[in-house]
Amino acid sequence: MGCVALFLRNCGLAGRRVRGQDRDAVSVEPEFQVAEVAGEYGPVAVAEVLIQKLWLRGDFRRDSLRTRRGERVRVIHPGTWNRLGGPDFKGAELEIGERRVVGDVEMHFYQRDWVLHGHDKNPAFNGVVLHVVVFEPPEGTPPVRTNAGTRPEECVLAPLMATDLESYAEQDALRQLEERDLLELALPLLELPVERRRALLREEARRRWEAKVAFARARVAEVGWEEACHRMALITLGYSRNRRGMHALGQRIPLAHWREEPLDVEALARDDSLEWVRSGIRPANQPRARLRQYARWVAAVGDWPTALRALARTEGLAGSTEEATAAYRRRVGARALRERFAERVAGGAVGGTRWDTLLVDVMFPLCATVDRAEDWATVWYHWFAGDMPDRFSDLLRVAGLHRDPRVRPVCNGSHQGVLRWLASR
Repeated sequence: MGCVALFLRNCGLAGRRVRGQDRDAVSVEPEFQVAEVAGEYGPVAVAEVLIQKLWLRGDFRRDSLRTRRGERVRVIHPGTWNRLGGPDFKGAELEIGERRVVGDVEMHFYQRDWVLHGHDKNPAFNGVVLHVVVFEPPEGTPPVRTNAGTRPEECVLAPLMATDLESYAEQDALRQLEERDLLELALPLLELPVERRRALLREEARRRWEAKVAFARARVAEVGWEEACHRMALITLGYSRNRRGMHALGQRIPLAHWREEPLDVEALARDDSLEWVRSGIRPANQPRARLRQYARWVAAVGDWPTALRALARTEGLAGSTEEATAAYRRRVGARALRERFAERVAGGAVGGTRWDTLLVDVMFPLCATVDRAEDWATVWYHWFAGDMPDRFSDLLRVAGLHRDPRVRPVCNGSHQGVLRWLASR
């Protein structure tokens, strides 16, 4: 048995057959469906198993869970995760309104998937008492019906999630890196010749870059250059778990207000309407700390979007993603370029790996919308890896892609490529 076949068998996916396909989803027997959903940086492929993990772990605002009819739902026990055919969770214990309910739970991205997957005609789903979907069905859509004629209650998860699905997929990829053996994860790559591995991750990185630039263009077209810069910077400062709160804050308070009058950062950090996530976050990354940092940033360079636009016309950055990273960085003076951006755009208010993350997630994609998009793509690829965990480098080394760090040091492009590859799987 080949390495890939062994890997698939160990993951429980060997022998699954594609059952059907529509515009939004591919169904694989029995539970491995994939949907292309809207992420912050464009469409992203997310496996349905990911939302099953979300339910199992309770990674949503459980105290706000309601049926589409408005009844409160309390999850006493999520049920036993069913990795075979039939409903996703067996024997869940729920309290719906004043009723205690025991039965099965089925999960989908869209309500229409219930019929597309044939559950309305399959007696195995007659015990489903709760149908959980990620996205809100069109207004007036009736609830689904089982083969026995019963109508399970329905809940919608998207409004209750702390992050978007793309972020959750990335977090799950990070969790895989921490919890699973690196050799097991690397097996599908090791099945390929080394140059094909490099080409595969370069292609994944290219798609991620193009999606980021497309997102930046759309944001500039929607709200203008200054507000696009402001909102994207806030979202990135929020890290994955507080991106939603930072996004809401950016919409509520434009950059001009940060410049013109001192804002009560402490009050903003206590504002529960922004739905801050505080538990499990290091003190330096708490909303209060990051809001203070942005206040110092704006105080140092109030019109930082204009400074960024000027730097977008930096010359001498042309190159190739196939070029050795160390050589490219020396040739373009990457460290001096980093300092120039830090001083002129943020007045030194942000530094370290968080600044590198702001550069690759915000500054460089925005620069690409102004001038020399291909040059900025190369800078982005060869840039320093930012806040990426060390385990990414470990995985790349196990996959035989970082054998000589003096020639091919850890770079943003390889990390972004392997992240997209892991998340899409």
